[in-house]
Amino acid sequence: ASGLLPVTSGPHGVPRPLSDIIDMLRSTEEYEDEADLLERVGQLLRSRLGALSVAFGPADDPDTSLVAAGAGRGAGAGRALAAGVLIGPLRTSAGVEIAAPIRCGGATVGALGCRWSAAGPDNADHARALIATTAVVSGAFLKAIVDRRRVRPPEADCPEYFGYRDGFLS
Repeated sequence: ASGLLPVTSGPHGVPRPLSDIIDMLRSTEEYEDEADLLERVGQLLRSRLGALSVAFGPADDPDTSLVAAGAGRGAGAGRALAAGVLIGPLRTSAGVEIAAPIRCGGATVGALGCRWSAAGPDNADHARALIATTAVVSGAFLKAIVDRRRVRPPEADCPEYFGYRDGFLS
């Protein structure tokens, strides 16, 4: 069966693209909070792809980075949300971008955007595969962050139980 797979070069004894996907999946096994996990995932993605920046944004405001690794940001996340599919590599004024929508439970909860200098990624197919994998893996974690931002404090719903009346502490 020799010749069926490319030469192995990853630490897992498999081709580098598959090794990077394995590492991405393993990076989500242990975490203390979702933002920390997404920051680690973003750093791993950035280092494996040589990207300048990686950002996770919410669906209701994709230009806002909830979690980011690296400097700068592009417009790719908003485009991926609008299209509903992975897009790129696209040449923009900010550089080369690839972005993917992030889904959880059938709903789009945000987007993942990666940006490079004008040279772009070394291997666009590898970058697209790893970004798509990261978007799938990140869904539940990004949803938890987005949901936590939406939760109103209990005193907003039942102020009388928390000592507030007419907007004043009683």
